[in-house]
Amino acid sequence: MIIEDGLFRFELAVRTEGPWYGDGVAVRVAASHAGFAGASDETWVDRAALEQFAADLAAFERTRRGEATLVGYAFRLRVFSTDRSGHLAVQCEVERPSGAAPAGVRDALSCGAAVDPGRLPGIV
Repeated sequence: MIIEDGLFRFELAVRTEGPWYGDGVAVRVAASHAGFAGASDETWVDRAALEQFAADLAAFERTRRGEATLVGYAFRLRVFSTDRSGHLAVQCEVERPSGAAPAGVRDALSCGAAVDPGRLPGIV
């Protein structure tokens, strides 16, 4: 899944190889906005959460109201309505475990942007 508009881009790709985590799905996530970028190549999301996000996103596309949120290990994605006219925005957070960082310090990117509602069918 790729969400992009202008200087913003979020990508979530299901990995075909492990490691697998119980009922989790191995994924790669990456985000960038206006020159800032972050990625996590080895992260995962619960299968049920991924299926619920897909259903929520399809419902969101029909109504253009509310939101669809996906939370995985080391990332969060939120697609939401900004007004009653159907305008939407995307907010994401991506973090990467850093073995070199001291305890309590993390490598992370948080960004968001308004997205053209016409791009939503390509996401779903």
